[in-house]
Amino acid sequence: MPLPPFTPPGPDAPRPFPPAGQAQGPAASPVRQPGLIAALGDTQFTTFMTPMLARWIYIGSIVVISMTTIFCFGFAWWLASWFLGWFFGLVAMAMAPLIGFVLLLVARVACESVLIRYNRAAPPPRA
Repeated sequence: MPLPPFTPPGPDAPRPFPPAGQAQGPAASPVRQPGLIAALGDTQFTTFMTPMLARWIYIGSIVVISMTTIFCFGFAWWLASWFLGWFFGLVAMAMAPLIGFVLLLVARVACESVLIRYNRAAPPPRA
């Protein structure tokens, strides 16, 4: 049984791929938000900076809390090397990571609470 002859589709027929240089569908054209510096220069207030600032504040708190925990652990190690301070040094070595973890949780909850309050108070995006 022979195949029917090939006829090219008309201009209204669906294409399997979009034409070159054009995006198709919602996932193909993501909306890119401006950066922190560009948002600072936005005088019409169309870009909100709170989510960007919360991200950078949380990253900064991770760095500061990690460095403080490492410093406190080193201080506890030094304290444990004393003749009469070994017990306090061991307790401080055990507590330093736990306190760092609790501080990191507090920083995360604080950033999330600011974002939740921001999302409730923010006006809907303009079309």
